[in-house]
Amino acid sequence: MSPLLAIECSQRQGGVAFLNTDGTVHCTRFDPDVRHGDALLPTIDSLLRSAGCTPRELGGCGVSLGPGGFTGLRVSTATCKSMGLALGIPIYGIPSALVVASSIAEERSKMIVALAGKGEGAWLTGVECHDGCWTMCRPGALVSAGEEGDWFDGASVLVADEHLPGSLHRAAMERGMEILPPSWNPEACLALTRTRHGAGDADQVHALQPIYPRVPEAVSIWQARKQG
Repeated sequence: MSPLLAIECSQRQGGVAFLNTDGTVHCTRFDPDVRHGDALLPTIDSLLRSAGCTPRELGGCGVSLGPGGFTGLRVSTATCKSMGLALGIPIYGIPSALVVASSIAEERSKMIVALAGKGEGAWLTGVECHDGCWTMCRPGALVSAGEEGDWFDGASVLVADEHLPGSLHRAAMERGMEILPPSWNPEACLALTRTRHGAGDADQVHALQPIYPRVPEAVSIWQARKQG
């Protein structure tokens, strides 16, 4: 069994999980008050040391791609790509909607995961479970109020945080959908990484990018200043 590392930095509640050669899982969660960019590499180093593993022994690395916080996604994705290049190991980009779905204890057949809620829109992803494995049945897209239409058809559960726009919340309630809070579990990211690794389904290092549903605010400010 190849040692695998998984990074979940899309939100402040994330962490790092590691699968050792004997099948044991080691996990360290971040302090929500500490910046991921400052904590990520020391956390990875400490976790591997405590598990008796060196970076050179890793067989692969997975990373939660978002959508989520701009800095956390940028740092975690760059770290995963750097490890892929430096260590010559396969890397796996895991949409955060799948991490959220896999973190829910009770198995559901089909769900809609709403992330990056802002204003009257949110990033919706359709996910479904077959034989205990979550996959996307509808790729993520930015959906505004009044556009949810067939997104909610056939789904009994909506997973969303407190930033879900009120219009989407009301639409889900009118359809009788159960609304559950999300959880960003690094061990769920590790399990999805392990499935991809077992299938040999790696991503190209240079092609791996975070999921940003909107132009990051820092980029918008820079563009506005440049044009002004």
